Amino acid sequence: EANITLDRQHRAGIILDASETTDPDPGDAGRLNYTWSIGDTIITLNKETLLWTFNESGDYTVRLRVHDPDGMYDDDYVTVHVKEGIYLPDLRASVAAGQERIEAGERLLVKSMIFNSGTEDTGGFDVYYYDWVGNARSLFRFEHVTTLLMGTNRTISFYYTPTLTGEHRIEAVVDPFNSIHESNEDNNEAYGVFFVEPRKSADVFIKTFEYNGSLRVNEITNISLIIQNNNSRDVNDVTAYLYINGESMLVETFDSIPANGTASFTYAWTPHTAGTYTIHIELWVDSTVMDHRYIRGLEVVKTSSSNGQRDPPVLLYTAGGGITAIVLLGMVGVIGYEDLRFRLFSSLLATPLYTRLKREDTLNNETRERVYNHIMANPGDSYASMLKRLELKNGTLVYHLRTLEREHYIKSKKDGKFRRFYPWGHKVGERDPNHLTSIQNEIVGIIKSNPGVSQSSIASILGRSRQSVNYQIKVMSEAGLINVVKHGITSRCYMKET
Repeated sequence: EANITLDRQHRAGIILDASETTDPDPGDAGRLNYTWSIGDTIITLNKETLLWTFNESGDYTVRLRVHDPDGMYDDDYVTVHVKEGIYLPDLRASVAAGQERIEAGERLLVKSMIFNSGTEDTGGFDVYYYDWVGNARSLFRFEHVTTLLMGTNRTISFYYTPTLTGEHRIEAVVDPFNSIHESNEDNNEAYGVFFVEPRKSADVFIKTFEYNGSLRVNEITNISLIIQNNNSRDVNDVTAYLYINGESMLVETFDSIPANGTASFTYAWTPHTAGTYTIHIELWVDSTVMDHRYIRGLEVVKTSSSNGQRDPPVLLYTAGGGITAIVLLGMVGVIGYEDLRFRLFSSLLATPLYTRLKREDTLNNETRERVYNHIMANPGDSYASMLKRLELKNGTLVYHLRTLEREHYIKSKKDGKFRRFYPWGHKVGERDPNHLTSIQNEIVGIIKSNPGVSQSSIASILGRSRQSVNYQIKVMSEAGLINVVKHGITSRCYMKET
């Protein structure tokens, strides 16, 4: 018997071979005839083989008669089973955890492969990833595969941050809703196992906490902090609280400090009254205090230059009179390019109305000190952003920025249609075109891979607090990089078309 299958063109070829026929009469060599009977077709040949093509499925009896010139013959037959071809995709998956053991809250690299082992191309299906802890299953990620050719595979890798301790099983389910008709529907699931151990206490501490300044009234004193991460993994959501005489002065948050790395910041403090001060810093990771330090007994003394200044008037004048100023103000109101707007206001303020300050009096102004501290905490912030975040008028902000830049407290750089400001001495390198931080880049990558993903899902995938993720999404939404669309009580995120 023989078994063959029809191909995509509904054809199945077979070679019928009678080469094992024997004739006891040597003189008949080469003089034998072969008569093949296949259904209603009879074919006689003087050669031993026949190539035959079937066009329909079924069971066929192929008969053969071999005869010599003297009329001697012999018969034989074979049954051929012709089957319909099955041309369907066959999807299956594999999944593996990058590490066998991790700590709670630590990111895990998940590696997955999706195969099409069938005989037809396919696409337009989802892959769901579940986390099993005991008998509880939770969906934490999905991927959409648009095309997967037969005989090929697709690699999907991503990070996952589990929170529960114990044994975890990551389940990958290909085509969970059976939208694709497959030759085998029983091999669409795969598992990978890993263990989550209780999180060890984060070894994060204050490496350096110091001040540098004259400790005189209305003169700047820089308070510097260096945070050391002694862990062999990155530490996320680190917050430093700065207090002076019990009053909260600054809250500095670090999305992440790299393994065995450091983070730092400098706060420009200008005391306005003489007396004894205590500077206190607290360091928190998530909701746990890790370290705190004090600098006590700082004596601030009076100086002859301790008379405070008020904010400058915001009326704008030019040497030629008020009409030019009014015309230019109208232009500024409709100009979208903030660098040009900043330069126009700067030119209007460059008049004898404002006298040059002594350097030691530069920060002797609460608004100017607030502008300076904002730039120290947010290097590279733009003029338009500061207008909104500091809630200042154009003339007031430009005046203080020009004063700080003239006295070498800050510097600025044109960046396309923006103008960005940095502390004096800050190294300004090449920027990302969208000025994204590392966490913002991660969020963008998740949204690109999962259009319509919710904010809470992004926080779960990154292993970060919802508050920190929601803040970053709000910043990027206001910058026009992403769209946030409400669906009932859920906000879904999409990349903005450009």
